[in-house]
Amino acid sequence: MSGEAAIELTMQAVAIPVSGRLLLPLRVQVQGIEAVLVSADAYDALFQAARKSVGTRSRIERDPEVQRFVDERLSTHELTVLRDEIAKQFGSERTPSSSGLNRYAVARRRLAEAVTMRAKGRRNSRGPR
Repeated sequence: MSGEAAIELTMQAVAIPVSGRLLLPLRVQVQGIEAVLVSADAYDALFQAARKSVGTRSRIERDPEVQRFVDERLSTHELTVLRDEIAKQFGSERTPSSSGLNRYAVARRRLAEAVTMRAKGRRNSRGPR
């Protein structure tokens, strides 16, 4: 891992396994920022509930399979490459437009920024729309 910064993860609570499963949510500190670890399903449900409260869902959000595919690759792929991969995986009927994919990426970034700012105790004037 040369050139990569290590991420400091500090557990703030004791995790108690129940029948071989970890109890979630779990409060943690990552890089000094308090966070809550939840299952991917719980995160998806929370995100969908938040999006429903602010307006119309995008084509990506209406297709959970495509949304999961996009979310898994959004931080590591250029949008043009990602759109090509969506088309290969799901076909042209389920592939979002370039502008739709860009809007979704911007919304995700703004949501992440708002969560980070809130965790640091500051307000983000450009929070999620």
